[in-house]
Amino acid sequence: MHLSKETSESGDPAVSEADASLIPNEDLCYIEPKVPNWAFQRYTIEFKRGGTKNDPFDDKNPLQPESMADTRRFVRGQLFSYVDHIFNYQHRTALFMLLVNGSTFRVMRWDRSGVIVSPATEYAETVEHTRVLLKLLYGLSKMSPADAGLDPTATRLSRASCGWKRTQALSFANGLDLRDDVVTQTHTTNAAIEAVLNTYRAATAPTSPLFASGNLPEDPRQPWESPALSGNVTAGAPQGSPQDVLDFYPPTFAYVRKLFTESLKSRNVYVLTVQGRDYLFGSPMYAGMGPIGRGTRGYVALEWDSQRFVFLKDSWRPH
Repeated sequence: MHLSKETSESGDPAVSEADASLIPNEDLCYIEPKVPNWAFQRYTIEFKRGGTKNDPFDDKNPLQPESMADTRRFVRGQLFSYVDHIFNYQHRTALFMLLVNGSTFRVMRWDRSGVIVSPATEYAETVEHTRVLLKLLYGLSKMSPADAGLDPTATRLSRASCGWKRTQALSFANGLDLRDDVVTQTHTTNAAIEAVLNTYRAATAPTSPLFASGNLPEDPRQPWESPALSGNVTAGAPQGSPQDVLDFYPPTFAYVRKLFTESLKSRNVYVLTVQGRDYLFGSPMYAGMGPIGRGTRGYVALEWDSQRFVFLKDSWRPH
């Protein structure tokens, strides 16, 4: 259990502060103290002081004063915001959440279609009631990642994988990248700029020569050590012809690399396979508001085969 009730994460515009979470042991080495660590929470926990006013799902008495209804609505909004954060930072089919309100608790299962809520259950009155809570926590701890709500179609890359290392290398600023103003003013006469533009105009791009040269394996999930996985165009790049350097660190638009670099601040890199091609990315540059619905997100992603940046759209469809 990780406690985080006092401090929000750096750069979080919503300044959300979930009280606690359950985080797998294998991720403890990545955890920053006292902040929510949205990218690594397996289950989210919220504590309230008790009473109907702090229970967002207690509608037993419809004649409650308006102020109490407003309080319940506020708590419901809190939980809604936490789920939204988790769904944006992680790739999820669902999220289990525990609300501890005084001496009672509720379990919630959120997904893109809504939320399922258990009845409020006392855990402090008797040993048998306490045992119910302990069984619940034990059951959550034994769930497989897929049963716990992690999307099995998205793979979170390990720090030892070639994909993770390659994304870090490509996050460095590159003096060969094209500024917007240069492109709009001179791209019709500059052959180098035109070559970059043609790369992005094409629906498909050729396979990067880094694979044929042995600098990259075909599977980005694979552990790998190579000169092409660290450094930048001025430090750590292979010695050789200008073309070797361009293969190692291909230029792109400056704003695209900046967006990609910013997306890696979430500290996680995922890989999705779409129509047989792998795409690597961090946090979304755009996310639809709220956890319920299509959940549309947009990413600047690294297309692994071509080693070019592309825009990747991800959304849920109604069944």
